Amino acid sequence: MMVVLQRYADGLWPTLAGWARRLLAHGWPVRRLLWLGYGAMAVGALGTFTAPAPVAYAAVLAFSALGGLVPGTLFPLAVRLAPSAATVSTTVGWVQQLSSLGQFVGPPLVAWWAARVGGWQWSWLFNAACCALGGGLAVALHARWQRAQPAPQRGG
Repeated sequence: MMVVLQRYADGLWPTLAGWARRLLAHGWPVRRLLWLGYGAMAVGALGTFTAPAPVAYAAVLAFSALGGLVPGTLFPLAVRLAPSAATVSTTVGWVQQLSSLGQFVGPPLVAWWAARVGGWQWSWLFNAACCALGGGLAVALHARWQRAQPAPQRGG
């Protein structure tokens, strides 16, 4: 049953990524979408390592599912904020490469952190710090997104 629930949460990831793209297209602030994703991941990480088993598992599911808001927001931003039409594919490629770098380097860094602090119980703190960094970057991306939006049309 736990595996089925995890597969379901993993399936929600692309659904929420698509939902984020639609919300972005309907005017939701970039900052809000990214803060929701990073916030859910930070709370999920905290719950995973500090709560009793059933709550910890629910936190893992929330982390997995709601994390889809982040790439679902970042990839449309990459297309819109690319320096020129000729660099869209390169910009999207950079977003993908940096995402992959985090997935490759993150686990050994967290293992190093756990060894330094005496166990895995503080691993959530490393994740929360990464989420806080992402939240700070969300502010900068939001400002950039606002500048890139076309001026509203005035009726007349």
